[in-house]
Amino acid sequence: MTVLTSEEIAQYRSQLADYPDALAALDEVEACDNSLEDAAEVLALESGDTKSTLAKSGQSYLDELTEKAREVICSKYTGDVLELFKDLRDFMPFPGNLATLVAINVTKIAVDKFCESSESEA
Repeated sequence: MTVLTSEEIAQYRSQLADYPDALAALDEVEACDNSLEDAAEVLALESGDTKSTLAKSGQSYLDELTEKAREVICSKYTGDVLELFKDLRDFMPFPGNLATLVAINVTKIAVDKFCESSESEA
């Protein structure tokens, strides 16, 4: 489970201050004891995605979204959470609040390994 510190949340709030959907996602993270995965589940259910609790192969819903966004992540990620948030919001079919959580999740994982694993599977 990925849990953010209060300092990390404050930093993301600063970076994403101009995006109300991103700030709402961070509010939900705080309401879920700073857990990205729990916040993603709640936001998915609120957006009407009733399949969110049916994570495949033991993955969290957030991991599933991150996997769906692999192509965008691996082709566009430069280390800037704001730019990745914008790319995900523009190119992926999920709401901006979930794009926020995917972007933050990407900053917390080893992106190079994540993208390398997709290249070796190709």
